[in-house]
Amino acid sequence: MGNKLFVFNGGSFESELRTPGVNSSNSSDDPLGLSTCLLPLGSKGDRVLVDRSIPEEFLQGLQKTGLSFALPTPRGNPLPPRIEHLVPWGASVSMRRLASSLGLSFVAPDPKIVCWANSKQTSHQLETEFDRVPDGSHLITSIEEAQKALRDAPHDSSRNPFLWVFKSVLGVAGRDRSLGRGRDLPSTTRKWIETVLTRDSLVLFEPWVDVEREFSVQMEILLDPETSDPKIQSLGTTELLTGADGRYLGNRVGSLLPIPEATRLHQVAHQVGCRLASRGYWGPVGIDAFLTRGAEETNLRPLVEINARFTMGRVALQMISLLPPSGIGTWILSPSKRSIPLPPYDPNTRIGLLACSPEPTGKKQRQALFFSARNPRELAEAEKILLP
Repeated sequence: MGNKLFVFNGGSFESELRTPGVNSSNSSDDPLGLSTCLLPLGSKGDRVLVDRSIPEEFLQGLQKTGLSFALPTPRGNPLPPRIEHLVPWGASVSMRRLASSLGLSFVAPDPKIVCWANSKQTSHQLETEFDRVPDGSHLITSIEEAQKALRDAPHDSSRNPFLWVFKSVLGVAGRDRSLGRGRDLPSTTRKWIETVLTRDSLVLFEPWVDVEREFSVQMEILLDPETSDPKIQSLGTTELLTGADGRYLGNRVGSLLPIPEATRLHQVAHQVGCRLASRGYWGPVGIDAFLTRGAEETNLRPLVEINARFTMGRVALQMISLLPPSGIGTWILSPSKRSIPLPPYDPNTRIGLLACSPEPTGKKQRQALFFSARNPRELAEAEKILLP
């Protein structure tokens, strides 16, 4: 079996969910310089398409850790002869075209199924079917429905003011949404809703909740090569780390990671995987969930969003092999040119900070870092330095 070429297409993937084959945002596929983050997804003989040459000393340092990883190939450079398959971050029409131009095979679900799987309309409908949809959550098709949702949404009187969020059904990574407070619809939010409804026909409304912890269940939906029957492979669960504004920061991984109601979390994820497979989706899937704390108890929402593509949580799981026995670690995307006073990763003790991508060359770019610790206490001390 031939080797793979991994390609990061995060910039155009979101746009192509709406219009397959067209990047209407005209955005770069890799504005944050994340393509090298895909190196741990591959193994010996695989390659990752990158936008620049990667320093040899960085690759040598990564090799000393014992981590299995793909090698980088700058765009325009010839591929090794054993590279036969293109594997994108997210399946899209433009990735099929790229594979064809490179003479590589490309096997992926129908673009309409990929769009359906990633849509918040799908996750909302599945939550409704599983009888787990949050109170006050609605799919909105008009300004009148948006105003009604605001008026009728339940609200804990002990919490003031009433907070809410409208989300694009095809937005990813916490983008393309409008947050607000109170029962009236602000003019800025009204204009945003009108624009999104014109483009997508739907908007998702939800009352804002206080999230205590977030999780991501990673799976792979495989097809039997002989019968084409789907198989749901559970790969593991990570804890999502986000900022106060919902912006992605990183993931925690490891056997010491406490997962509340883990059985229920994985049962729902498996149900979702089976439903995606029944509609014709296969490939990588991440199911986002979160834990909220009320006045007297915590509540698990096991299905928040479906990410039918690779995610940083999937990459973070690849780092588990670097942990010490029963260890715990954090994978983050750090701002460029940032000095971090933590000890470097030691392959003997399996403890310390490892750069998983080279130093960024642009101001907006990010560097992938992984800190490996013996226990949650050590990790908590490191995260005080690592996380903003």
